[in-house]
Amino acid sequence: MNRLTPDAGNHAQRPGGYALLLAAGTGTVLAAKAPHRWGRRGGALVITGLSVLLTRDTIMIASGLPGRLRPLPRCLLALEALAAAAAVAAGVRPWLQLQPRPLGVADRTATALTTTTFAIHTLRQAIYLSPGQGRQ
Repeated sequence: MNRLTPDAGNHAQRPGGYALLLAAGTGTVLAAKAPHRWGRRGGALVITGLSVLLTRDTIMIASGLPGRLRPLPRCLLALEALAAAAAVAAGVRPWLQLQPRPLGVADRTATALTTTTFAIHTLRQAIYLSPGQGRQ
């Protein structure tokens, strides 16, 4: 199929892609609030989500995907993986503590890194939905 003709599989996946984009954008907002609103359960949920993103990004990087991406998506993939790892490391202790506590530096840092991770993920999802899908 030539480059000007969209293939049927790609066209059929677009509505699902937009649903994922909406979910990623919503996750950017909710992930920052979950540990504070729902305590340990919210923290565990956010850490799980970050761990899933980190695992997926690590697999993508290890499979050689960055070599097939344009510079911006390649950079965003690496930044997302680093931000997710840092957010998990910073958030494990304050978000999973047994007793409520005032917001500390680690908690604020983890929240900022979580927001950054999910914002990068949302931007990457938007790039994936673009015509070139971020590929070279």
